[in-house]
Amino acid sequence: MRGIMKRLFLLTVMISIAFNLFCFELNFKKAFRNFTGIRQYNKPKLAKAISTFQKNSIDYPETPELHYNLANAYYKNHDYDSALKEYQISMNDPKFKTNDRIYHNIGNIHFQKNAYKDAMEFYRKAMNLNPDNKESRENFELAKRKLKEQEDKKNQKNNQDEQKDQNKKQNDQQQNKQEENQDQTQA
Repeated sequence: MRGIMKRLFLLTVMISIAFNLFCFELNFKKAFRNFTGIRQYNKPKLAKAISTFQKNSIDYPETPELHYNLANAYYKNHDYDSALKEYQISMNDPKFKTNDRIYHNIGNIHFQKNAYKDAMEFYRKAMNLNPDNKESRENFELAKRKLKEQEDKKNQKNNQDEQKDQNKKQNDQQQNKQEENQDQTQA
């Protein structure tokens, strides 16, 4: 009986060690690939970084940091729609500590797309999570100015269009009067 217990104990220990080594290998692979992607991102070798981060986020979809890094690479590569998607995936984990940075970066995406009102909303969210975030505050103010400029241009164009319409209407009326006067003098 003691022999069987020893064998079971040794088998349990060996299985436990094998499992821990397997887990270590998975974490090492994820960490090494992430480190490689960060190095490529900083070089910048964006295409390689995106590929590396994509592999990692596919192999470890539950790790928000990997989606965040992929989103940053997409953003730097001006692929704003893909970046937005990856930022949103990374926000799904409430334990992820950089949500204020994610909101800030989503604000930047909307800013790049000239959607200043949406940008302001995300900068505001970033400031709510981290009131010391000066960069979000500055970007909020810049987006606010850009929104005002955008609205002013839109109003100016609308005024110009209205003025053109009024001028055309007046020209048409004058032309109709002249035609009427010509008809009366010919009759």
